[in-house]
Amino acid sequence: MFSAAAFVTRQAFATTENNHQTKRVVLNTNEVVQNDYFAVGEVVEIHGTVKGDLYAVGGQVFVDGTVEGDILAAAGTIVIDGTIGDDARLVGGEITISGSLGDNLTIASGNINLLSSAQVQGSIVGAAGSIHMNAPIQKDITIAAGQIIIGNNVTGNATLAAEDIEVTSQAIVQGNVNYWSSNDLLLSDGATISGNVQKHATPRVTPSIEKKDAQKIMASMYGAFKLFTFISNLITLIVVGMFAQKYFPHILEEANEKIHTQALGSLAYGLLAHIGIPFIAMLLLITLIGIPLAGILFLVFLLLMVLSEVVIAYWIGNRIVNRNTDKGNAGAYLIGAFLLALVTAIPFLGAIINCVASAIGLGALVLAREKKG
Repeated sequence: MFSAAAFVTRQAFATTENNHQTKRVVLNTNEVVQNDYFAVGEVVEIHGTVKGDLYAVGGQVFVDGTVEGDILAAAGTIVIDGTIGDDARLVGGEITISGSLGDNLTIASGNINLLSSAQVQGSIVGAAGSIHMNAPIQKDITIAAGQIIIGNNVTGNATLAAEDIEVTSQAIVQGNVNYWSSNDLLLSDGATISGNVQKHATPRVTPSIEKKDAQKIMASMYGAFKLFTFISNLITLIVVGMFAQKYFPHILEEANEKIHTQALGSLAYGLLAHIGIPFIAMLLLITLIGIPLAGILFLVFLLLMVLSEVVIAYWIGNRIVNRNTDKGNAGAYLIGAFLLALVTAIPFLGAIINCVASAIGLGALVLAREKKG
C-alpha cells in the first residue's frame, strides 16, 4: 500500500519485498533494531527483535518476534504471537493475540480473540463487536462490546457493557463484576466470581433517579462517549491519511511546508474559510435554486475539515520523527494521528485545540493549492 524504506541497519525502517505485487515489510528473525521501528505496508511481518517501540500500519500485521517497548498497530488483521514488553494499543478489523503482553492492552476491533496461550500482565480497556478472552488477565478489564466471553482468570475487577456476557466454566474472576446489559450475565457451571456481581440496566435518566446517581450515570456515559470519539477519530485519521499519502503526497508535503514557514498565514486563511464557507452555504439556502449547491458546499466543508486534521497529524509526526526534513513517512504520520486524536479528546481544552489545529491545517491546504496553481 505504501512504498517502504530500504533496509538500514539498526534504524527504524523496514525491509520491503515484492511478493506478487504485494508490498511486504519484513523484520527477519536474525535482525535486531536498537531504536523504535516504523513499518507500513500491505503486509507487515515482525520476526526479529525491536529494542524500542513498534509502530505498524497495514492491511495485515503479524508479530511473532520480540518488542521490548510498546506496540501501536492499525490494520485489517492483527496477529500477536510474540512477546511485547510493555503496552499494546491495537486498532483493527480482526485481532488475535496468542503471545505475551508485559503491561496494559488498549484495543478496538470488530472481533477480538485472546487465546489461552496469551498472557496479559496489565489491564484491558477495549471496544469490540465481540471479544473472547481465554487468556489470563492480571489486572482489571473494562470492555464495551456486542458479545463478551470470559474464559480464564481475571485477577482484578471486571466492568462490562454488552448485549451478551458469558463467564465460562474455566473462568475465575477474583474481583467484582459490574455490568450493563439488557440480559442477565450467563454464569456457566464451574465458573467462579469471588467478588460482588452487580447488574445495571441500560442507563435511563428518570425523575425517580437521585441526583447523585444521575451524575454517576452521566459521567459513565460521557466517559464511554469520549472513548468512542477517540477511537473513531483515530480510525478516520488513519484511513484518510493513508489514502492521502498514497495519492496526494505532494499536497501534504507542501501543506506541511506552509505550516513551517507561514503558520500565522495558514491560521488566517483557515479562519476565513471556517467562517466564509458556511456563510456562503447559508446564503445559498435562502433561494430554492441554491439548496443543492449549499448541500454540496457543506459536504465539501466537512471533507476539508477531515483533511485539515490529516495535515496537522502529518506535521506533528514530522516534527517528532523527522526534525531535520520537511518530508515525512507513514510511520511518522501514525504517531501524529495518535497524538492529535489523544489531545483533542481532552474535555473542553481538546475542542479549542481542535478548532485552532483544523484552522491552521485548512489554511495550509489553501496556501499549498495556491502554490500548486
